Amino acid sequence: MGGEIILVVAMLVILILLGIPMAFSVGITAVSGLYLFFGGVDALPQIARIISRTLQDFVLTSVPLFILMSHIMLRTGVGHDLFEVVSKWIRHIPGGLGNAAVASCAIFAAISGSSPATVATIGTVAAPEMISRGYDEKLTYGILVGGGALGILIPPSIPMILYGSITDVSVGKLFIAGIIPGLLTAVMMIGYTMYVALTTQKCPIENSASWFERWRATRKAFWVLLAIPIILGSIYSGLATPTEAAGLGVVYTIIISIYVYRTITWSGLPRVLAEGAKTASMILFLVASAIVFGHLITLMQAPAMLLEFISNLDASPWVILILLNVFFFLLGMFLEPAPIILIVLPVLWPIVVDFNWDPIWFAIVMTINLELGCLTPPVGMNLYVMKGISNARLGDILLGSVPYAMIHGATLILVLLFSDIPLFLVRKMFS
Repeated sequence: MGGEIILVVAMLVILILLGIPMAFSVGITAVSGLYLFFGGVDALPQIARIISRTLQDFVLTSVPLFILMSHIMLRTGVGHDLFEVVSKWIRHIPGGLGNAAVASCAIFAAISGSSPATVATIGTVAAPEMISRGYDEKLTYGILVGGGALGILIPPSIPMILYGSITDVSVGKLFIAGIIPGLLTAVMMIGYTMYVALTTQKCPIENSASWFERWRATRKAFWVLLAIPIILGSIYSGLATPTEAAGLGVVYTIIISIYVYRTITWSGLPRVLAEGAKTASMILFLVASAIVFGHLITLMQAPAMLLEFISNLDASPWVILILLNVFFFLLGMFLEPAPIILIVLPVLWPIVVDFNWDPIWFAIVMTINLELGCLTPPVGMNLYVMKGISNARLGDILLGSVPYAMIHGATLILVLLFSDIPLFLVRKMFS
């Protein structure tokens, strides 16, 4: 089967390089492989059964709901209120507006579950404000691109939902495991920004806001901030599953968008829902294609062959883990987080089980690698989102993001060395 596997992988790579959308590239490769190597036309009916069984997964239904909620939040313009309230409280400290941008990204990450959505929502507001106040442009872009990557580490996280769906690991535990690494990364970013402010002229010092201004901004952002305890609190308290919490979040965001912020009307709601459904359907089509591809790879015994190959290397688990991290990093340069999880994780899962690695810890390791992928060319989504909302040179955005990518890398090293960082809260809450 070795030759057939190489042929299938080569076909997938060629389709991707030709510019065919990822979902179609994966789907075409999967269907072609089943047709060529596993019974011709007779093998095709099983595709419908595989897709139907997968998309009925209760955990997986939370993905389109979180995407829809993020889309509604984006339309509501909550980024302005979030950035305003945080900047009012901390803008007077060194690197104040930059730190406010990082904190705003962390807060929105706790609502959206999407890295590009976090960059778009906060960056649209924060970038012009920071640059107009004299902040260095490269630094501004780096802060927002790096902070936006927190969108898939701080819960809720769409990649973690996909991971849980594939491995049957509790999504709630995965969410909890992402809290400390996410906050640790945000704190290190804030620390670095303060260092830059104190040692260079790239971050002007702002005057302190009055207490009246702070409370007025807090009152205005109250309904957005309330979404965090509603969504995450319902999950951690056991009152709702992640899917139910996502549904609750959608209803809540619709209500505040119509009655509080008045950015959406009842007559305009169907169009907003249709736009969100379009984005969600693209993700689910990719999920369906990737599951069929995973079925093909399993039939070709690729996981067993990979496990046998690694066993024959006679290398320590640490060497294998380092190689896997390099592999994830390289994949992240060319693929988005969702296809990496959907295509690669089923193949690597036997290795995780064989080495007796904690599946929750490994999920955080993988997610941080996916964060780095959002910051690395040629396909780093955060870089292109920032370019789209700022019209800046891609090179400037990339240069500015390097220090913040290194901070994500530092978090990865710490999580690799100290598994208690992601697992501490999980053990406390589920012991």
